[in-house]
Amino acid sequence: MVDGFTFSQLPASGFHLVYVFYYIAVLNPTALTFNDSLSKQVMQVRNRSCEWISAHPVPGTFVCNIGDMLKILSNGLYDSTLHRVINTSPTYRFCVAYFYEPNYDAAVEPLEVCVQKSGGTRKLEKAVYGEHLVSKVQTNFVM
Repeated sequence: MVDGFTFSQLPASGFHLVYVFYYIAVLNPTALTFNDSLSKQVMQVRNRSCEWISAHPVPGTFVCNIGDMLKILSNGLYDSTLHRVINTSPTYRFCVAYFYEPNYDAAVEPLEVCVQKSGGTRKLEKAVYGEHLVSKVQTNFVM
């Protein structure tokens, strides 16, 4: 956590989404936010060498993937995680993903405390959440 941060510095929150995903027992790449299975290796993240590596489950913990808006808010102190979930086991599995989103028209920019903690220079530009979301969907999904 960054010292000097308060939740009042965040853009107004707009909505929350909870999805329950059901995976059939085949190779099925997809993008989710939590790895709730300690018995199966399913979560992978892409490292800086562009290789997919396993995010090994740790008992008593959960994985929380950082999104683009938190990367902007933190001025790059926290990086957005490209990730996927693959079910290669012979059994079905469920996964619950929770998304916390700002308002569609919220302007998201680096927090001043994060700018100071990352060297005093703004490394990332302001983004309007809705515009960013539409761009992301248009470039990541087949329409």
